[in-house]
Amino acid sequence: MRVVDPAGAERALAAGRLRCPPCGGRLRPWGSARIRDIRVAGARPVSVRPRRGRCVACGMTHVLVPVWMLARRADAAPVVWWALAAHARGLGYRRIAQRLRRPQTTVRGWLRAFRSSAPALLSAFGLGAVRPAGGRVPAAVAVVRAVERAARSVPAWRVSVLVSGSLLVRNTNQPHVSGSSQLAP
Repeated sequence: MRVVDPAGAERALAAGRLRCPPCGGRLRPWGSARIRDIRVAGARPVSVRPRRGRCVACGMTHVLVPVWMLARRADAAPVVWWALAAHARGLGYRRIAQRLRRPQTTVRGWLRAFRSSAPALLSAFGLGAVRPAGGRVPAAVAVVRAVERAARSVPAWRVSVLVSGSLLVRNTNQPHVSGSSQLAP
């Protein structure tokens, strides 16, 4: 679950104002998730211990993460977005990896994951296959353009995270079986 204001989310969680995405039940405080070290651009990794909430109706638990984090990724959303936008403008994965000081395999994995999630993201923007004069634009490029058009007063990476539900570069190998965060009521 995305959190824009961590302090406000903590107050809303304590007051029971946050809702469970699947069932709409109230979320209540349920400890914290494990500490995660998230790599940010040009700085030391930031240690984050996200809050966890549990639905009183269905018993499912949810990790409340800041909007600048991506699900199951060790790099911050602005870093990943920069790589995706640079690639859409023609920069290759090797140069992107060099500029970000990340392994080439990491950057190539982001680009591959983004290409697989791009068609779904295009539909979130109400765009189908985008066909400009002269041919078809790859879906990933069309998503970058759509996000940048939609981002007027906020950073484009933030729009991309909110539209994608933090699955901008979706991990195709989920570490847990579906529903594994559900506890017995």
